[in-house]
Amino acid sequence: MQNEDLDALHWAVEALEHPTLAARLGNLVGKPIELMRQALPAGASDVIARASTKGLNAAMAVALRTMRGQTRSGSPLLHRSLAAVSGAVGG
Repeated sequence: MQNEDLDALHWAVEALEHPTLAARLGNLVGKPIELMRQALPAGASDVIARASTKGLNAAMAVALRTMRGQTRSGSPLLHRSLAAVSGAVGG
């Protein structure tokens, strides 16, 4: 494994083991939303799930567009914001 790969792996482990403030806030906001979703009828829950999926797909498309063809890192603020929103919306 090359040094670059080891660095990326180390970064990924750190990010997973020590979530950022944005990730923790996203989880905190997402819990009440998930509880409300579970209390809804199945049809309404399905509509929300589809809307969430569309939103997450749109966020992913924006994130990938900011990274396309670049060897440097993307916009940390944009990507962290999208991660926080996806945690809150996706549960």
